[in-house]
Amino acid sequence: MFGNQHQPTADLKRRSFLSTVALGISGVTMTLLLCVTMIAIYSVSVIDRKTGDVFEFAEVAVHSLPQLAESLPPVLADVLNDRRDPGYAENIEVSVTLASSSSRRGVRPIITVHNKGAEVVSLLSMRVVVVNSDGEPISEMNEWAATPIAADDDHWRGPLLPGAERRFSTNHSFVGKNDLGVEYEITDIRIWSGDSAETTQLTSAR
Repeated sequence: MFGNQHQPTADLKRRSFLSTVALGISGVTMTLLLCVTMIAIYSVSVIDRKTGDVFEFAEVAVHSLPQLAESLPPVLADVLNDRRDPGYAENIEVSVTLASSSSRRGVRPIITVHNKGAEVVSLLSMRVVVVNSDGEPISEMNEWAATPIAADDDHWRGPLLPGAERRFSTNHSFVGKNDLGVEYEITDIRIWSGDSAETTQLTSAR
């Protein structure tokens, strides 16, 4: 019905040095977790041959992960010090609009996220969907409104502090304006589990 005018076009960008470092850190962290898990599995296999108690695996794994976190450098250990908290989404105010793209024809989604709660959001993932006049999705993308580490990259925006408001655009632009709409969905949210006194100081500083 709308022909090819709604086909999305994306901007290609080279990955920055800090972005590469951040991705490398994430890869190392996941590798360490995998190694600890494999060691735990091997240890439990020995225990299992003797006792047949499958719950030994859970006990070994639970005790191994905190030891791994303690052995990591402070920056990496702090990244792992968070928790998934879907209920905190009620403290996140989100606004998604379409604005004219400055780099090419068409429009681009503009996202505004306001953390109205008292916690530091270490990770906030969103699914953004562009729809036509009939409400049919023509494109979707995943955006990271908050990440554990800030880097010189569009997708590594850093934690979202209490009371902070963050505004950013996606790397996708679309032809058309009056007949397009945009929707969003929060897909994951994690809260920093650091010292509450530090969080209070961050809030006061703002």
